[in-house]
Amino acid sequence: MRFLKVLLFSLIIIIFGSGCILKKTDTTTTAPSTTGITDQDGKKVLEKAKDNLSKAKTAATAWKPDATFVAYNFKVPDDMNPKSLVETFAFGSAQEPDYWWAYSIAAEGNPVRIIVPKTDYLGQDLQPIQEQYWKISYVETLKTAEDNVGIEFRSQHPEADITLTLSQTLPKNWLWYTIEYRGAGNATKLIRINANDGKIYDDQGTLQGSTTPSVK
Repeated sequence: MRFLKVLLFSLIIIIFGSGCILKKTDTTTTAPSTTGITDQDGKKVLEKAKDNLSKAKTAATAWKPDATFVAYNFKVPDDMNPKSLVETFAFGSAQEPDYWWAYSIAAEGNPVRIIVPKTDYLGQDLQPIQEQYWKISYVETLKTAEDNVGIEFRSQHPEADITLTLSQTLPKNWLWYTIEYRGAGNATKLIRINANDGKIYDDQGTLQGSTTPSVK
């Protein structure tokens, strides 16, 4: 009898202990992951984007010989995985004054080409991009946006979508990254970052003082 009691007690300890170990392991595996899209090498990302732009230009001039590059645009993937990213390069032509021609390319997959009315996509007030001022990648741009407004906004609106657009437009007709955070209802936050110096400016083009993180 004493042997059975000792055996039963030992089994209880083993089962209880195993339960504690399992519970601890479960807690570890559910820890949140890091934001992968901003963990990349900024220089390599910029090189890759410009390589994709070169491919888009070749396709665009087959559409219209006078096609000019006017915008670079994408929605940040919900899973923050760069492999889920779909980049879109938009072009305009004097022969098609009411339409943009767009070339979308996924990190994994074939490109897609579409023609879309300007009123439905990006608006009409875009100028040809002066590519010599495109010196900052979306990696540094998103880091700056997150550090200044994004993290706080997303903590209040975890369902928020993030859209990034590079275009030559007002204010000052400079080359801007515009990052828009859009939550439920009418909750929005917009930040404007110069693609040449990586600094934040307001709606009038006045420097706000925040700078881009260092490039890896």
